Amino acid sequence: MKDEPDIIRELKEAEQLGFFQGKIQSVYEQLEDPKEVDNSLDSAIQMNEEVIREIRKDSELSDLAKTYQTLLEKYTIAITLADEKERIILWNKYAEELFNMTEEELYLKPVSSLYPPEEWGRIRAENIRKTGIKHRMETKMIRKNQEPFDVELSLYVLKDAKGKVLGSVGVIKDVTELKKMEKDLRRSEEKFKQLYEKSPIPYYILSPNGKIIHVNGTWCQTLHYSKDEVVGKSIFNFVADDEKKHAKISFEKKIQSKKSYATSNERTYVAKDGEKQIFTNHDFFSFDEKNNVTAIYTIMDNVTEHIRAEEELKKHQEILKNIVDDHTEELKKLGSPLSVIFQFASDAFFLMNLKGELVDFNKAAEALIGYKVEEIAGKSFLDVGFVTSDQSKHVLSNLVQVIRGKTIGPNEYIFTSRDGTRKNTEVIVHAVKIEGKRFILGIARDITKRRKVEQEIKYLKEYSENILE
Repeated sequence: MKDEPDIIRELKEAEQLGFFQGKIQSVYEQLEDPKEVDNSLDSAIQMNEEVIREIRKDSELSDLAKTYQTLLEKYTIAITLADEKERIILWNKYAEELFNMTEEELYLKPVSSLYPPEEWGRIRAENIRKTGIKHRMETKMIRKNQEPFDVELSLYVLKDAKGKVLGSVGVIKDVTELKKMEKDLRRSEEKFKQLYEKSPIPYYILSPNGKIIHVNGTWCQTLHYSKDEVVGKSIFNFVADDEKKHAKISFEKKIQSKKSYATSNERTYVAKDGEKQIFTNHDFFSFDEKNNVTAIYTIMDNVTEHIRAEEELKKHQEILKNIVDDHTEELKKLGSPLSVIFQFASDAFFLMNLKGELVDFNKAAEALIGYKVEEIAGKSFLDVGFVTSDQSKHVLSNLVQVIRGKTIGPNEYIFTSRDGTRKNTEVIVHAVKIEGKRFILGIARDITKRRKVEQEIKYLKEYSENILE
């Protein structure tokens, strides 16, 4: 061949065969990752002397290519050999699959045509022909249909004994899927970061010794601290004094348990202005390879209002009990039974006769259902329709039991207000006697916000468990 590449002429000479084989050996050593390289190729690499003897039997290009491909064919990594003019002259089968090209299309194809122009310029700027080698460079290449894809590229320049460049070996790993996964992971992490920072639920991250590593914005807003004021300090600095000792003991037990999730517990924290707030904490743990705790992730559900509301409800129930026990004279003087006593209570109070017809209700009840007393007094709660039809039978069944003297609840119902808003409502129903007449008293509380918080905690718990796994 008149225009035979220098690299082929050099390879035909016996004294250069050993040199080239050494270069190929160095390529293999770079690829010897048990996750990427077929074990069967390791044995092929160890057969260097036998391979060289086979190459020396016949120095024709076709035989050399055949031997070269025998060593590389099983790799799921593309390997190409270019001549001194940067034209592809040898390659393995996977290279054809990677570029979606035939043998005829790849042979003597300029290496530069396999790259987007800007990427080829970046590679040339590395001056690899001078340095001789470039490991694991991330770049883009182009398939036959001009579709770009991500690769991890390693380049090795081949020179003769006098330092003349004979060509180069390219080792190309398709990392398109890996890049996509990394991108998806970054997107997921960003979403979680936004959820973490902007969620209405307070969060914090602790080191194994209880020092605060991070808190979100809601934690700071709730307890009136800035992040700079709390990061690096012990979480126990913010726990109520009467709970600190127990909190530290509980924390140590959780660390030692080696469990990825600790059951929720109530804890009282003190805000910067001295206000005490009660939270239900949900703790998640991450571990290193030796199963040592590396961080604690805590979701805080503020139950202060809920607990105070429960205490208020108990107070109202006690008041109601005392009134019912003492009844008559005081109630006769008040006119409407609820007009004074319960008008400003935070819970909704409904008074019904034994037919289920509304007699009276307070302002909290008006806010819950969107009606005023004069609009629906005398109507059955079923006719008004603020209880869903599928729950009506259950309500009627409960009313029968109440009439028989039983207290029912708390039960949860979906109330539909006048404007169509659906609200989660917790209801307790009593039988009462006023002025010698029997009535049904329902005490209802809007727990829609609580249910939303619980759903978010459930979602974040599942999300955190998946991350920790």
